[in-house]
Amino acid sequence: MPDLPHSPYSLDAAQPAALDPHLLIGVASVDHEHGRLFDLLRRLMAMPGVAPNSNEFTEVLCQLGSELPAHFHSEENILKSCGMPAAQVQEHLEAHKEILSQYAGLNFELMTHHPQRADVLRMIGAWIILHIELYDLSIKDYLPMPA
Repeated sequence: MPDLPHSPYSLDAAQPAALDPHLLIGVASVDHEHGRLFDLLRRLMAMPGVAPNSNEFTEVLCQLGSELPAHFHSEENILKSCGMPAAQVQEHLEAHKEILSQYAGLNFELMTHHPQRADVLRMIGAWIILHIELYDLSIKDYLPMPA
């Protein structure tokens, strides 16, 4: 599992109650999708005795695996049209590719090894929370100001 930077919104609490309002970017569809991703993370966290390679955990992980690419697609449409500099857009797109690659790698690891639950949750938390902090919040800088 890769080392992940710490986030003030990370998984230090037993189970965060909701997506922190500071993580909203101001695009209703994206904020809704972020909320759905966060809810899946919360569902995984709400299963403290369930191993990452169990059927229960895998079922939620599969839902996450179908939501991530769909979310990235809709977010990338916004990125390409919001006026963000091309280099910043490219960096964001690369982050999406890296998350999808890590998702595939995690699934392989779950089939072949028994990774620690805390490590798996930390990785998934980084895909959602840390990614929003490091990349998605910058979208706010390029959105039209409300009237």
